Amino acid sequence: RGRVPAAPAARVALLPGCAQSVLAPGITQDAVRVLQAHGIDVAFPSSAVCCGALDMHAGESGRARSLALALCAALPSGVEAVLTSAAGCGSGIHEYPLLFKGEKQAACAQAVAAQTQDVTVYLSRWPDKVPFALDAPLRVAYHDACHLQHAQGVTAEPRALLQAVQGLELIELPDAGFCCGSAGIYNIDQPDTARVLGQRKAQAALDARVDLLVTGNIGCMFQIQAHLRRLGSALPVRHTMQLLASALPDTEAR
Repeated sequence: RGRVPAAPAARVALLPGCAQSVLAPGITQDAVRVLQAHGIDVAFPSSAVCCGALDMHAGESGRARSLALALCAALPSGVEAVLTSAAGCGSGIHEYPLLFKGEKQAACAQAVAAQTQDVTVYLSRWPDKVPFALDAPLRVAYHDACHLQHAQGVTAEPRALLQAVQGLELIELPDAGFCCGSAGIYNIDQPDTARVLGQRKAQAALDARVDLLVTGNIGCMFQIQAHLRRLGSALPVRHTMQLLASALPDTEAR
C-alpha cells in the first residue's frame, strides 16, 4: 500500500565543508533541499574528512596529501558528481592532480578532481527546472568568491540560478571581481590588506542599496558580514543555497 517513491533522477555526493559545518551547517541542509527538489539523491562521505584546502594555503603539502587521500577513500561509490557548496573546498580539490603529480596516486587524484564541481554548476545544467519564487521582491547583489571566479572559472552559473528566481532582481556590484579579503587564510596572514578589501566590498554592497548580499563561500560570507557590521549595517549576507532554499515551492525553508 501507499505510493512507491520514484527512483532518483541522479545520485551525487555532497561535501559539507569543515568551516561551513561549524559556522553555518544550515547551508548544507539547504543544498540538500534544493538538490532533492530536483529529484536528486544526496550521499555524503563515510567520515568527516577535511579536503585539505586550508593546509594547501598554509604550505603544508604533506598533510594536504594525507587529507586528500582520506577524502578520496571516504567518497561514496555510484555517484555521478562530487559537489561542493564551499568554493574553497572545490578549488582545493581541483588542485589534487598538482599535489600528486608524478606519484602513483595521480590517476585517482585526477579522477576525483574531474568529478568535483560547485553545486551551482551542477544545478545550472539540470534539465528539469524548479519554479523558484520569493514571498516578497528582493534586490540581491551577488559577490564572486575568488575561489569560484578565479580558481574555478564559475561566474555565470550562480547568476543564472538567481535570475531564475521569481521576484528577485539581481544587482551587479562595481568591481565585482575584486577579492573581499577572506581568501582562505589571507585574512589571518595579511590582516591589514584584508581589512581594506573587506571594507571596500561591504561599502560597495551598501552603495548598491540592495536587500541582501549572496555569495558561494563561507569565508566570504563572514568576512563581508563582519565589515558590514563595522559600518553599522545589518544587511544580511547569505549563501546561494540558502537563498534558493528559501524560494523553493512549499518548502519548510520559506
